[in-house]
Amino acid sequence: MNLSRYIPEFACLLLFTFFSSLWVNSLKEDKTTSEKLRPLLALEKLIPQHEVELLNANFSDQLHYDQLAQLQSEVEALVFDVNVGDTAEQLFKDYKETSLSYIQLTSMLKTSQRLISENVRSENTQLMNVSDNIRLEMFSFISTPDKTDKATLIKLLNSFEIDREQQSNWRYLQLVKLHSLFILDNYELTATYRRKLIGMPVIEAIVQERALLQRQIRRTDIKRFVGIFGSVSGLVLLFIVVIKRHEYALKETSEQHKEFATSLMNMLGPHAGKVQVELAQDNDNKDRPIQIRRRT
Repeated sequence: MNLSRYIPEFACLLLFTFFSSLWVNSLKEDKTTSEKLRPLLALEKLIPQHEVELLNANFSDQLHYDQLAQLQSEVEALVFDVNVGDTAEQLFKDYKETSLSYIQLTSMLKTSQRLISENVRSENTQLMNVSDNIRLEMFSFISTPDKTDKATLIKLLNSFEIDREQQSNWRYLQLVKLHSLFILDNYELTATYRRKLIGMPVIEAIVQERALLQRQIRRTDIKRFVGIFGSVSGLVLLFIVVIKRHEYALKETSEQHKEFATSLMNMLGPHAGKVQVELAQDNDNKDRPIQIRRRT
């Protein structure tokens, strides 16, 4: 069997296989890219809401913290699922860690503020006056930290001596002193976290990564279109080749029939009488046998 004569069919099948593979691969790439794009789009909507809730954490109630905790959980889950470049990935991790550190520190500071705001009286009037003065200075520092002398306030706290044996509520007064020192040591750190969060180009990084993925999706769409067009073209060419080969086979069969009739007439010879060879001309059945009729 001569396979070289079927080279056109093989070429059409190869063309169809190549473009079909391109089509299938483009579908897989489109699905993968869409899965990468989905968490980015969610982060693009969620990050601004999360930043607003973070920056308002100092002035919010418990319900706000519950909402913020929900947003923080969603951000962490999306940052874990996102698939981006190394630079953007590190930026997302820094944002997640910074926001988590900020909200934890803010929660601790609010707890300390609530504790020192409680008005617990002591038998020692002088000690209570000092305690009230410390409380006022602390809230002045919290409200306007730039206008309050931190060193003077720390010195005042350190001079706040509590006699365990003479004071019935010495535990509370000791806690006021410790929490006040904690606020002084960490309150300015929250401002540092806020500036860092505001300055992080998280949205810009998301927009850049989204643009890259959207360009990749457009390239995949072009590949899918080329794959579909090439596959259909391969099938059409294969159909044309098959039709042409079938026409050629019919033409070849017709030529063989004519040659057979001519050979048969030559075999009968000139003295055998007049022989009329009638070939069926019926278009519906070209395979009718040759009819030979002898006239004497």
